[in-house]
Amino acid sequence: MAPFSWARNLASAFSLRISSPFYSSKAYKFNLESTVWVALWFRREMVFPPIVLLGLFNGQGLNLTSPEVYVLLRITPGEEFVKCIMRDGRMQGALLIGETDLEETFENLILSQIDLSQFGERLLDPNIDISDYFE
Repeated sequence: MAPFSWARNLASAFSLRISSPFYSSKAYKFNLESTVWVALWFRREMVFPPIVLLGLFNGQGLNLTSPEVYVLLRITPGEEFVKCIMRDGRMQGALLIGETDLEETFENLILSQIDLSQFGERLLDPNIDISDYFE
């Protein structure tokens, strides 16, 4: 089986189910919510970093030219990449690459739609453990 073919098959099956006129989320017990988790793949010499996509991770459906939509970034070269899409001070999506330990916290912030405007750029400060505030 080719790498990631299981993920393609799973996504294909899910899209067929939800496009069916007989679809019921309770019947299939399959809810992706806002999270797409991409598994770690261990190879002989190479380990791919974890990649987590949350909510509107690339701003799909948002007016990106609007002044109330902005992006917060934290980049540590060779270690991690964190991008948060914000609208009116509320997190709409996030892209996390590497060991960030922010996955659950950001998922909860996206689902709860808490106003984070008071934190600004400090939301991604690596010296502050934001999970203590929001979990």
